[in-house]
Amino acid sequence: MTDETQTLDQTLDQTLNKTDFGHMINENKKPILIAGAVLVVAIIAYSFYSNQSKKAYQKSLTESYTFEKEVVIPFNEGKIKSDEFLSKMKELPSHVKGTSALVPSILQATDKLIEGGNSTEAMSLLESWQVNFSKSSYMFFFIGLKLAPLYEDANNHDKVISTLESLIASKIDIVKGKLYLDLGRIYLKKGNKEKAKENFKYVLEKYADSDAAKLSKTYLDNNL
Repeated sequence: MTDETQTLDQTLDQTLNKTDFGHMINENKKPILIAGAVLVVAIIAYSFYSNQSKKAYQKSLTESYTFEKEVVIPFNEGKIKSDEFLSKMKELPSHVKGTSALVPSILQATDKLIEGGNSTEAMSLLESWQVNFSKSSYMFFFIGLKLAPLYEDANNHDKVISTLESLIASKIDIVKGKLYLDLGRIYLKKGNKEKAKENFKYVLEKYADSDAAKLSKTYLDNNL
């Protein structure tokens, strides 16, 4: 170390020691420098992660757009048969499966599968996509709306009930009256008249001016 460097260090120490805060810094220079280095590394790591995440997201969007253009849309337009469509769906990479941008086209594709007598395949497809979204998301909600009647057609009343209850529990406040009405209907099908009555009455109380309320009253008058 040169005389000039030693003088600079001594001057810095003297300056820092003039105040309590400065003295504290002077006494803890090494830990502070280490903490600063750790902070710099953390910032660099976060920047790298953020950049990589953006690249991965952009890649999944590009792949989902390509898949929609080359597979889903042609299937919806009748240019690809169900077997080929389902086969390509199984080959879809996991990071693309469940992409929000693809959900509208996938919902349309399940309609086409149902029309072609492939309700079981449509159900499986919707289930495999729904698990990729949080229960509070619109994607989960709209897929659930499509799944509930499929479960009902398959006479799987327990799955209808669990699906409807998960949709009701979400913060998405649309078609709630119909959801409670459908829940009442399914409980009535299962023979649970108390739960059916509870849901029908709730519709009458909370959604009095809706079509769901009129139907709920009909069920109450004729069945309960």
